Amino acid sequence: MNEWLILSVFVGTSSALGIFVLFDQFYRDYRVDRFRHQLFVLRNRLVAMAVNGKISVEDPAYKQVSGLINGFLRFGHKVEFGWALAVANSIRKEESAESKDYRTTLTHSISSLKDADVRDEIGVIWTEVNFRLIEQLFLTSFIVWALIFPIALANGILESLASWRWVKGRIVYPLDKAALAAAA
Repeated sequence: MNEWLILSVFVGTSSALGIFVLFDQFYRDYRVDRFRHQLFVLRNRLVAMAVNGKISVEDPAYKQVSGLINGFLRFGHKVEFGWALAVANSIRKEESAESKDYRTTLTHSISSLKDADVRDEIGVIWTEVNFRLIEQLFLTSFIVWALIFPIALANGILESLASWRWVKGRIVYPLDKAALAAAA
């Protein structure tokens, strides 16, 4: 009996360690490459706007958004959940006028662009950079995956159970239908 317990603990520990190594060595590298590729696409859109004469490379909005993208390209391998918490904590402790001024200056630089289409496009690029950053933070966090994966797995198991389909058919879907009818 004790041999089976020891074997179970060994297999469980080895499996957990193997999953962590696969996540840390392969998946995280894939996500960093993908993050950088998405940022290169956004930077290319920004450069294309400058090449087409829509915005000057000397414009403060161009310089700031381009600098933001280039910074994340350079340090994309460090972007992870723990890093973000450490940076947020250090900024919160300092909360210097410079960090507040950066947000205000970038927003002001974008809003002061004369052409509405250029202003919208630069705003979209800035927003997409932020979305890619948030995506990178959450999808490279082992802690987030350790919490999300079991929930997703449990949801997949529940979906396959006939009793869950019965509950959805008899309770959930009628409530959804009633809510939609009430909203109309």
